[in-house]
Amino acid sequence: MAQLAGRTFGPPADDPRPAVRYQWLARLFMGLFLVTVLGAVGYAVWRDREVQLEQQLARAQGNVLIFEDEIGQTLQLVENTLRALPEVSGEPLASASPQWLYGVLRRLQHSQPALRSLSILDSSGRVRASSQPNNLGAVIDTLGFLPADRATGESSVLRVGPVWEGRDIGEARPTLAEQPGDPAKPYFVPLLLRMGEGDEAVWLVAALNPDYLLGRMERFHRPDSDRVHVARLDGRVLFSTDDSPNGGPYPFDDLLPDILTHELGTDEGDALSAYRTLKAYPLFVSVRVDRLAVLADWRRKSAVIGLVTLLGLASVLAGYLWLMRRVRAGEQAEALQQATIVRLSQALEQSPSGMLIVNDQGRIEYSNPFLRQMTGYSAAELQGRTPALLDGGRVDKARYLAVLAQLKAGHIWRGELLRRRRDGQVYPAHVVAAPLRDVSGHITHFVSVEHDLTQEKRTLAELAQARDHAEAATRAKSAFLANMSHEIRTPMNGVIGMVSLLLDSRLDPEQRDQAQTIRESAESLLHLIDDILDFSKVEAGKLVLASAALSPAELCRTCARRLQVTAQGKGLRLALALADDVPPAVLGDAQRLQQVLVNLLGNAIKFTAAGQVVLRLQRLAPACTSDTGAEPGATLRFEVQDEGIGIAPEAQQQLFQPFTQVDSSSSRAFGGTGLGLSISRQLVEAMGGRIGVHSAPGAGATFWFELTLPLASPVVAPLSSHPAPAVALPRLTGRVLLVEDQPVNQKLALAVLGRVGLEAVLAQNGREALDRLRAERFNLVLMDCQMPVMDGFEATERLRAGEAGEAAQTVPVLALTANVMAEDLERCRASGFDGHVPKPFTMKGLHAALVPWLPATSTEAAAS
Repeated sequence: MAQLAGRTFGPPADDPRPAVRYQWLARLFMGLFLVTVLGAVGYAVWRDREVQLEQQLARAQGNVLIFEDEIGQTLQLVENTLRALPEVSGEPLASASPQWLYGVLRRLQHSQPALRSLSILDSSGRVRASSQPNNLGAVIDTLGFLPADRATGESSVLRVGPVWEGRDIGEARPTLAEQPGDPAKPYFVPLLLRMGEGDEAVWLVAALNPDYLLGRMERFHRPDSDRVHVARLDGRVLFSTDDSPNGGPYPFDDLLPDILTHELGTDEGDALSAYRTLKAYPLFVSVRVDRLAVLADWRRKSAVIGLVTLLGLASVLAGYLWLMRRVRAGEQAEALQQATIVRLSQALEQSPSGMLIVNDQGRIEYSNPFLRQMTGYSAAELQGRTPALLDGGRVDKARYLAVLAQLKAGHIWRGELLRRRRDGQVYPAHVVAAPLRDVSGHITHFVSVEHDLTQEKRTLAELAQARDHAEAATRAKSAFLANMSHEIRTPMNGVIGMVSLLLDSRLDPEQRDQAQTIRESAESLLHLIDDILDFSKVEAGKLVLASAALSPAELCRTCARRLQVTAQGKGLRLALALADDVPPAVLGDAQRLQQVLVNLLGNAIKFTAAGQVVLRLQRLAPACTSDTGAEPGATLRFEVQDEGIGIAPEAQQQLFQPFTQVDSSSSRAFGGTGLGLSISRQLVEAMGGRIGVHSAPGAGATFWFELTLPLASPVVAPLSSHPAPAVALPRLTGRVLLVEDQPVNQKLALAVLGRVGLEAVLAQNGREALDRLRAERFNLVLMDCQMPVMDGFEATERLRAGEAGEAAQTVPVLALTANVMAEDLERCRASGFDGHVPKPFTMKGLHAALVPWLPATSTEAAAS
């Protein structure tokens, strides 16, 4: 027993010692129990295996009946179509013109989704009419069809030919048993029907599409375990669900005698098999289910059952042994209990946490040394007092009673309290209080464990201060980037705009080349600014990805067209390699994908002096994750391969880091911020993909990225494959109020507005604009956002509020802004702007923004 401050805690020791009796009977019972459980589980597992095999055999038999019915119905429909041809044609098939028969055969083929073509042969076996013009003139040997034609009677039965490799008669060849077709190539099965006899005989041929029947079977068989073959009675396979050669011999030819004489549904050892021979046609259907595949689930379940059973028996056996040992070790239990109580007493005395034990009357009976050190009170000063002595604030009696009621109900209470030391100093403490019970289960005492939170509070305050500083730095950086963008775009607007106007004037070749160089340099600088802003958005986690239908192939073509002129200027060949199995449409962010591709293509052209740059697009093998095997999306791989300078392995590790290029010499030779690949990597990873590079010095480089995108409906209006020809900008009509304080921007905007036929009036700030709108009528307002006296945001808000009069309240207002970050554009919308024109703007860009709001001149309208 442990004596703590004069009190005894813990249950009394057990004096009676358990006797060891009937141990041999317990061992016998345990042995019988183990044998019974193992036998029952073994029988259940064996029976489950038999049931699984019976179910799979029944499924194979059911499937073969379904497949027989599907194939029989399809062949019957084809035969009925062929026999109805003379009646549908309305003219004798032997003498009707091929052009007339083409229309008839075409209509009949469209009514039969299982057919690729319908054709009519002449007496020499040559195709004289067909629903597919490419088949005309092809020769078909009718001797290889089953059953053999007896050449008697007005009409024969439908005969099944060997497999032909190719999509249709005009481009195909018949396969032989010893020379089957390539399973990776398209194929079809010709069906032959003779109508009439003698000189009046006409041979009709239908090209049966096996993919149609395979698609009908697909929902009934399991690809992981089932193998379905459809073969002629001579053992030639027509089509199958595995990779068997087209038109080859039946792989289980030793079973052919049994298949031709009777139906089977048996367990063949390695497979469960079922066969059906069609009654009306010389074909049979074979379904074989792989035993190992169908028993895979059974093996897994049996392993789990076995493991659980062994664990359960092991637990029971361990419990039995533990009980036996418990009985034998009765005497040692009391000594161990006494030693445990002693160690508990030592733990309370040496605990690094403050501990109080309070009786059910709320009086302190024990305090450990750490709590006395933490509070400054001695054991005698705490003994018999209530914990209210340590309260550091106003005692909330209601809260105190609620905590006491929770503890008396047997629950643990956790919370934070203010404590007061003996010297009056107040400190926060985390308190955990729990009830203590005697051997009968009654609550006799409460134990309280307390931790001083002073240091933790100080640390949290320092962390909060550091967080506030970091957030302030982030806000300052965002404000700096926005201000930098505005300050640079404002003069760039004047540079690019004025150069664009200059290029539209009469210049000699040298002057035009110099002006074009100025515009290209300005646009290059603008591109660098956009790279920095994009990098800031991605780094701050503010990048928002769109999700809309797009064509991956057309996206690659668009990027190639965009950089074709740049490549040709360096004497490079820009090639496309688009795989045929790329889906027509997926869901994704077309703008961001195009940004990555243009960046990779631009780098490839930049670092390639001669040769070619190839953009490849292919679809990787799908990963089926659902139980139904449905494909969740398409995994696409984009590759940009160049024949440039290549990249050393040690430099590739730093290639996708921000502000990094291969080396300093490349930076000097080719320029750039080193942000392009970093932005590309972060964009690809934000879309759930991965990006990488394969390269060696002097051997070029291949940059690639892979994305898994959901499939979508085909894009209705894909981009044109050729760039639109340049046309003159239509002239507009109306009065425009230009609100701009910067002289260069004033001069540029007035010049552009004048060239498209508009009457422009200038206002220097928002206040002057409101005065103008109050006194005059305008069709549209172009409003700068940042101006002295009154900025564009306030002016637009006042305009919408009616300060310029009711007539001007609804006039369209477009923002002329050099701030292009998302929060700036959102502020424009909130202030009442109808749209925005980003700076720097060009004549075409400004004209495109004005077209929705201003009518064309009467001459342009009449011409349109």
